[in-house]
Amino acid sequence: MLLPLAPNERWPLDGSDGTTLLFRAASDGTPDFIQYLIDRGANVNAKNEQGATPLFYADVSEDNMLVLLKAGADPTVRRSGWSVSEIAAERGYARVQAWLAAQHPPQ
Repeated sequence: MLLPLAPNERWPLDGSDGTTLLFRAASDGTPDFIQYLIDRGANVNAKNEQGATPLFYADVSEDNMLVLLKAGADPTVRRSGWSVSEIAAERGYARVQAWLAAQHPPQ
């Protein structure tokens, strides 16, 4: 398996600000690579110093968001006032919205 990150790119597994490789993979990687990291123990609910989780870095890719959610990423975390559901709606991520609705139906 080839890593979907540039080979000369240096990204610490645990950055000094709490950012891990999973954060970078969530924003720049593929769903397969994200799953690879999760399968090897990456924490899908890790928070960096700003309080962000990998799920918020994955907002550039509906597929990446789904991988993290299905692996147990907390969909109730907010960042800068935005919920995961609001981000999915803003970006037109219908599959994320459907998954969230199925997991957390309205009462």
